[in-house]
Amino acid sequence: MYRLNVWQSSSSPYLRMSDWSNCEREFTEHDMLGLPCAIGFDMALKWDTTAIVCVFPWQEEGRDECYRVLPYFFMPKERALMSRHQVPWLDYERDGFITLTDGDITDFRLIRRKLNELCKKFDVSTINYDRKFAESFCQTLQDEDGLPVAEFAQGPATFTEPTGRMEGLVISGGLHHPGNRVLDWQAGNLTLKRGMPARPDAENHRKIDGMVALIMGLAGVMSGEE
Repeated sequence: MYRLNVWQSSSSPYLRMSDWSNCEREFTEHDMLGLPCAIGFDMALKWDTTAIVCVFPWQEEGRDECYRVLPYFFMPKERALMSRHQVPWLDYERDGFITLTDGDITDFRLIRRKLNELCKKFDVSTINYDRKFAESFCQTLQDEDGLPVAEFAQGPATFTEPTGRMEGLVISGGLHHPGNRVLDWQAGNLTLKRGMPARPDAENHRKIDGMVALIMGLAGVMSGEE
């Protein structure tokens, strides 16, 4: 079901979508050029979306704490075509919310170019990544490209604090996002298990990769604030 410009998501989401919608602001990549940020990076092989989310500390009058996020999504086109009856991937691509790549596996060269491009545009302190599917890829980013990659362990010990902080920011209106409809939809899919994002099975169409990357990026900013 499609309602309020967001494909309907989990029946019991972690976040209230009214709070999430209240965090939407108008800003673009151009507005954030040269500013410090941390990146969360969640890479898929073929079934999920690959998500890159840049998290920027931000100043807003009347708020003690505020951040802006810029998300980027990628998915093999063949996978998108297979599941287009469940998720409007082609509409999302047409509107610029996701890049669909040729073939049925992730376009690793494109992802590598995008991460290098972002590190030139922004003052990136760290790229927190999930080692599943990305360990050797991120080693190449570090050794050959000199990018500041850091493995982010996938467990409650690392996720609980930034996940709770993300929720508080959404409730308070302090987590600004630009209205990317893929991220909106994935925010509505987010549920928790043991204090961390509950990842769906590979066959489940309700993806949360963008929210996982957002939380990892927020954790990167938090570690720089300590």
